[in-house]
Amino acid sequence: KFSSCAVCCARPFRLSWLVAMVRQSFEVMPGRIMEYELLLPQNYDPSVPRPWLVSVSGVEQTHVNYFSRRLQLDDWVIAVPLRPQHAPLMFEGCGQEGDGIWHMHEFCRHLLGQHKVEGGSFLFVGVSNGGNAVVRFATLWPKLCRGIVAVTAALHGPPESLRRLQGIPIDMYVGTNDECGFYQPMLDLEENMRRAGQTPPALLTVFEGGGHCCSPLVDQHLVIGKLRLMLLRSCGAP
Repeated sequence: KFSSCAVCCARPFRLSWLVAMVRQSFEVMPGRIMEYELLLPQNYDPSVPRPWLVSVSGVEQTHVNYFSRRLQLDDWVIAVPLRPQHAPLMFEGCGQEGDGIWHMHEFCRHLLGQHKVEGGSFLFVGVSNGGNAVVRFATLWPKLCRGIVAVTAALHGPPESLRRLQGIPIDMYVGTNDECGFYQPMLDLEENMRRAGQTPPALLTVFEGGGHCCSPLVDQHLVIGKLRLMLLRSCGAP
């Protein structure tokens, strides 16, 4: 469990406001191009392995959201996948070729093949539909996950899918007045994780009176501190 003391004791960090945002693309399947944005830190050296954070937006999943920009730091690279036209939303499916979550997996495979990704796995951040995508992704390919931050998400599936999340730090947020109906599913998700014996325990922050667009309510310094603790834990630090 993350304590406020642990976050405050983390070494100081310097926010890096949009030093460079680079659009790249690859052929995800014959005849279909998938684009993505890289938010690069000021001191980026492509020859040096560093942590990578995959941030998935909500709605149509074709843009870089403000929450991704708030997470820019000299410590890591942020990669934002952009859903190809006519492709399913990236939380849909079960990993079969052509479905939505398969596109996310192919995106991560592409990053691992083209870039120096520290540890061969990623931090995942998602908002709304993006939150659905990153939680769903972790149940299918947990070894690619160093940690998850989900701002409004829901997961419907068999109980055994939650057991695949063991060992992955998970930080979640939702508002009590979520007009898209995510409030109760988020409470249920946290409860089901607890019943499944999730370790470390998933953390759910509830914003009283908050609506569906509650990501601006997430404390920027606190969530960055949590992400850095996730990195330390995945490296085997005590």
